[in-house]
Amino acid sequence: MNRIKEIERINQRELELSLPLESSWHFQYKDCNYIFAGGFPFTFTEGDLLCIFSQYGEINDINLVRDKETGKSKGFAFIRYMEWKSTVLAVDNFNGVKLGQPPRSIHVDHVKEYKRPEDEDGKPLPFQGEPSEESGSSSEDDAGMDPDERWAKELEKKSRAEKEERKERKREKKEKKEKKEVVEEEEEEKPKKEKKEKKEKKEKKEKKEKKSK
Repeated sequence: MNRIKEIERINQRELELSLPLESSWHFQYKDCNYIFAGGFPFTFTEGDLLCIFSQYGEINDINLVRDKETGKSKGFAFIRYMEWKSTVLAVDNFNGVKLGQPPRSIHVDHVKEYKRPEDEDGKPLPFQGEPSEESGSSSEDDAGMDPDERWAKELEKKSRAEKEERKERKREKKEKKEKKEVVEEEEEEKPKKEKKEKKEKKEKKEKKEKKSK
């Protein structure tokens, strides 16, 4: 949900600034026509996803990730468009949309360098995604993980990292504001303090003069 809101916030900000596509956050994903879609009902099939996501362009691949033993959907998929600009429209318009009964908010995001995890024999290929800086190489726990599940895990890590980054920025902003308020308060009190000191000096001087008389 945090990633959904973050994408909505960034898109709104870019809309307000009227940024061209080349300056948009989307542009860093221009070399990959795949998107990640997750959080939709487990009952959705490739046909359902095709009907929904083809609203923004022609689709030439849908990799609906399923459990190898049961064949049931895991609720996320990787979808490839013929045109990269269609991925931008899909991310902007489908991210956060509610589907199914009861309605569930779906998460739609770009991916980098994604390749369908199958070779000519239909066997899974090694993970082709872009590992996060935190994760480094795959851990032992990820060794037997399905490549698509690993992709989803990387996106989840990315979302958590961005959440922590937002918290840190918020904390820094708060500290900066508090420091500014302290400085402003000191500047405001400075004339009063000087006036008070001046008055006290004057009173001391007058008392001293009276005594000398």
